[in-house]
Amino acid sequence: MSKNLILPERGLENAVLEHLHKAFSDLPHDLVDCIQHGFDALLPGLAWDGLTPIERRAAAKHVDDLNAGAIKRKRQREEKKAAGRYTLDEAAQLIADSGERIEVMQKKLCTAAQRGDLTTHAPGERSTLVYDSHSLVHSWEDEAYWCDLNEWLSTNEPRITFRFAAPAGHYPNPAASPTDPPTDHAQFETPMPMLRQQHQEDEILRAIRELGYEPTALPVRIPGKRWIKSEVRAKLRSFTDRVFNHAWDRLRQNGEIREA
Repeated sequence: MSKNLILPERGLENAVLEHLHKAFSDLPHDLVDCIQHGFDALLPGLAWDGLTPIERRAAAKHVDDLNAGAIKRKRQREEKKAAGRYTLDEAAQLIADSGERIEVMQKKLCTAAQRGDLTTHAPGERSTLVYDSHSLVHSWEDEAYWCDLNEWLSTNEPRITFRFAAPAGHYPNPAASPTDPPTDHAQFETPMPMLRQQHQEDEILRAIRELGYEPTALPVRIPGKRWIKSEVRAKLRSFTDRVFNHAWDRLRQNGEIREA
């Protein structure tokens, strides 16, 4: 049965401050469940009694950070979909599905964004990104609205007939579309599986970058040779094979990792 992790409104770190020197069995009942499942989301088997007071506080803070990150990431995905926003990689893939070469479309979209010919935005933001000689286009996270993509296609690629569909209930001016802020309760409640899964996915993305690769441009597999997935697996020894493979598959399905 899935379980929701409901953190105290002031955060788990603040909630445990006066209990850092207590044994787990002496903790208030309302904290026991939060600590047990929150710590397990960080590392299965991580136990309160096996940590020093400083480590307990650090772990509680990590749970707070992970919870906030999961909420922000979920909200951004929902807002992105509702607004008809696509990362440049997603846009290139959809255009390529109509018969174009994805690597060509990726390059053209990134060049257009760099020059200012295509308006782009950082995840969760509405202000326009401005690039210079010291900043690079991040095609896996920089986003463009459906209407701006269509305008760019009409101006620069008129022979490509593909167009991005308008989102349901769209507003002519994306900046004027309403955004409902999350409720106070939503800020502190995150489905437990989501919290754990985000941590797993973040660890895989971190390991990939530490190995010197970009998650959205992994080297092509060569039969008979060890692929990067094995290298990443070797770095994440705390993951079981099942957990690792499921997290890897989720990232592939979401487009957060792919071969070049």
